[in-house]
Amino acid sequence: MRSFSSVPVNCPIFVVGFQRSGTTLLQSLLGAHPRIAAPPEMHFVFRVAALADYFGDLADDDNLARALHETINPHVPMFAECGFDEPALLARAGRAPRTYAGLLDAVMTDFAERQGKQRWCEKTPLQPASSALALFPDAQIVHIVRDPRAAIASASGTPWTPESTRALAHSWQRFTAENLSTGAEAGPAAFHQVRYDDLTADPETVLRGICAFLGEEFDPGMLSDPERRRSAVGGPVSSWHGNVLRPVTTQTERWRTSLRPWQRSLIGAVADRELGRLGYEQVDARTRRLGRAIDRVTSLGWRDLRNAVERVRVRRMATTPAGRYAAAQRFQARVASALAAESSRS
Repeated sequence: MRSFSSVPVNCPIFVVGFQRSGTTLLQSLLGAHPRIAAPPEMHFVFRVAALADYFGDLADDDNLARALHETINPHVPMFAECGFDEPALLARAGRAPRTYAGLLDAVMTDFAERQGKQRWCEKTPLQPASSALALFPDAQIVHIVRDPRAAIASASGTPWTPESTRALAHSWQRFTAENLSTGAEAGPAAFHQVRYDDLTADPETVLRGICAFLGEEFDPGMLSDPERRRSAVGGPVSSWHGNVLRPVTTQTERWRTSLRPWQRSLIGAVADRELGRLGYEQVDARTRRLGRAIDRVTSLGWRDLRNAVERVRVRRMATTPAGRYAAAQRFQARVASALAAESSRS
């Protein structure tokens, strides 16, 4: 466990959290700080670092060039307004440590310096804290959590989420439990947790706490000047990021009416332990038993079966480095297609 005095100055910052839990809002607020740069989500671990056996040893110039190109050219064109100059970045990455952490640091530091800032913050939904710390053992992690019923209700309405309520509930439980475990091991100098509900109800108090954790002075402009937050969105603000550039206010608990009773029971049963640990409303014993029964029954649902078939197909593809790369590309293409279709309808 690190002491606060052992945290390096200007060390990397990572925002982690389940999808639709306020990661973009928090990233944008941190990016509004005069010393912290926060670009759109990179998905660097999933798209690049986890495929190191495909891209190869970055001491090789060709491998470095391929990995850098992949880093700044995702299927979803989120970095169009980041101003990345690939040849200049390649030269910079060539001078940096020839590691995957060195590559990400070169890209993020370039972005920070062009914004006149000294630190960078990366966020990718569903990226566990352990992945960030594996790349950067000196990083500081801010974990944002949200009531799983609210997060799942919101996620179910997005075009990139094919999973069922049951699958999302189990995913939330595993992801959250893993982060809580990582945070306990990393200690308070490395890991800081906030609740989305608290951030929207009292943003200044929560941001002051985060800034204290990061060793930074709170700046009122983080809240008062929404235009400072734009860099974290990337391009036009979509309907999914509609709150990012607005005043931060308490959000209505729509899950109480948008989720059906069986969904609320199911999520409450699956996430029971974490709900208690995070201070959220737990279900009573009778509802918990009902939710567990629903969990067993819905494990045979068609959406989960369809996704299970897809997972089998991906596992078959992912037996080689090239296959794992192809599987990652396939997933990104599917997300990009769903977002494009949604954009054309709106």
